[in-house]
Amino acid sequence: MEQDDLQYEQPYRAPVRRSQGSSLRISAVLFLLAISFLYIRSNVSRNPKRLNIDALDIRTLGGNPINPRKFLGKAVVLNFWAPWCGPCQTETPWLQQLQATHPDDLIVIGVDQDPNTYAEAALFAASHRVTYPIVQTSGAMINAIGAVESLPTTFYIAPSGEVVHTAIGATSEARMEDYVSDALHR
Repeated sequence: MEQDDLQYEQPYRAPVRRSQGSSLRISAVLFLLAISFLYIRSNVSRNPKRLNIDALDIRTLGGNPINPRKFLGKAVVLNFWAPWCGPCQTETPWLQQLQATHPDDLIVIGVDQDPNTYAEAALFAASHRVTYPIVQTSGAMINAIGAVESLPTTFYIAPSGEVVHTAIGATSEARMEDYVSDALHR
């Protein structure tokens, strides 16, 4: 036999099949990713365009409701904070100053999300002579805004309910005043 007459055949390779276990694992991972995405999308701050302040079920740290008429025709600064949060503590006197500067057309509201720190928040507010209301979070707030994951998070809301600015993290005093000015003039 001459060398040219020799034919080399490729060995037969069977198609690679994934086991059913592997397919199930991939499906399970994709399913979990989809569920995680939907959970995060529905429970993390939604950055709403409008907020109906009257419907947020605003209650003092002691659980007493605040009359929604107090907010009529006013811009609102809704500040999510915690008494242990350093940047939140830094913002407190600036928020206090905003409230004092605009007593007739602005209301600042501090929201403590953790029932375990309500007593600490009340002590902090008293020791720092905070005159704006410090309130507890409510289911209505979570439904309207979503879970606030970063503190401080502040919503600057025009009297119409339009959310003019959302600030995540500490905001300078000058920037706060600019945001309030925008909210007051919309």
